[in-house]
Amino acid sequence: MGWYGMAIFAFCQWMFSLILPALIRVTNVAVVYASTQVLASICYLAFLWIGRISPRGAGIAVSFIALGLISFNFTTMNSIPFGLVRGVTGGKDAGLYMGVLNAASVVAQTAANLLSSGLLTLTQTTAHTHTVTAVDAVDALENSSGSGWVDEKYQHVAYAIAMGGGLSVLAAVASIFLRQKAATPALLPQEE
Repeated sequence: MGWYGMAIFAFCQWMFSLILPALIRVTNVAVVYASTQVLASICYLAFLWIGRISPRGAGIAVSFIALGLISFNFTTMNSIPFGLVRGVTGGKDAGLYMGVLNAASVVAQTAANLLSSGLLTLTQTTAHTHTVTAVDAVDALENSSGSGWVDEKYQHVAYAIAMGGGLSVLAAVASIFLRQKAATPALLPQEE
């Protein structure tokens, strides 16, 4: 399922990259960035409810749709800031500034991963489940004095994804303050 989700994500990202320059021309950088950030926030927060959708196949389909929509923000996040750096620096030392920008992005991703792993640990619960296979039955006999039940630990991954939604809301609010003096040629297709 993960492979299918990533395939949908990559396809939607590619499709959105084809229309991103036109969206920037029609609106502006701040509007495109903020709107894709809000869309991603909604999708991340939706994971709190996606697991409750019945039947299970419908929940999987909705999660694939959410991944496709999140890819719009991923495309924007990985192109607009670098285009702005090139436009602001005029190409001079753009590599240095892009490296600093990329490092800041990596630090933010690392901090988010640390926060989400802590949240996963805090939301970990134990469920008392019945064993179904012969191997599980043997393990249950060894671990629970022959009751046929085994305790399994579950992490509420939806909470960690929703935390990403909260951080995404902060990014959407911050992107409102993004200002650009003039059109950035690096973000627009070059005419020959």
